[in-house]
Amino acid sequence: MKIIRFTAVLLFVATFTIFGCKSKIDEAIENIAPYEKYFMGDVMKVDSLPIGFEKKLADFVKEFKQYSKSSKYIYAAAYLAEKRGKIREAADYAALYVDDYASEKSHRMESAMVAAHYYETMGKYELALKYYDLISKEYSKNPVGEQAKFTSEMIRKGAITPEQQLEYMQFKIAADSSKN
Repeated sequence: MKIIRFTAVLLFVATFTIFGCKSKIDEAIENIAPYEKYFMGDVMKVDSLPIGFEKKLADFVKEFKQYSKSSKYIYAAAYLAEKRGKIREAADYAALYVDDYASEKSHRMESAMVAAHYYETMGKYELALKYYDLISKEYSKNPVGEQAKFTSEMIRKGAITPEQQLEYMQFKIAADSSKN
């Protein structure tokens, strides 16, 4: 009788251990998966996602970078943060996408531009230059790449505001015309 009871308890514990325990990633996925239909398709339904969901996505990616959907999650986090006016988070999440998922080409230029633009807006010029330079190098034949190169040059010359850039361009035009 004791052997049967011991075997039953052992069988229960083994079954519970095998089927009852969830890994950390499984629990994290369970918190995100019900919302995938709102952000994994062609159109993101921002209003259908809870406030702060972009942070939940970013936290997931930071912990589980190798998960097969992590690049899509961090892109969605950047997009969602931008749509909700959270420019620091949008820049940071877009930068994470560019830096950690270089092989993902589908949103690389867009994400680099988001990072560059918002870092520039926040006065974080070194970070802005990093992404403007990346865009100008990787997309040199694209008009966006040309614009990124121009913006990098202006930042390096200290022409940060549109007024400073216009003044610099007028100075350059005057200098060029005096040579002729």
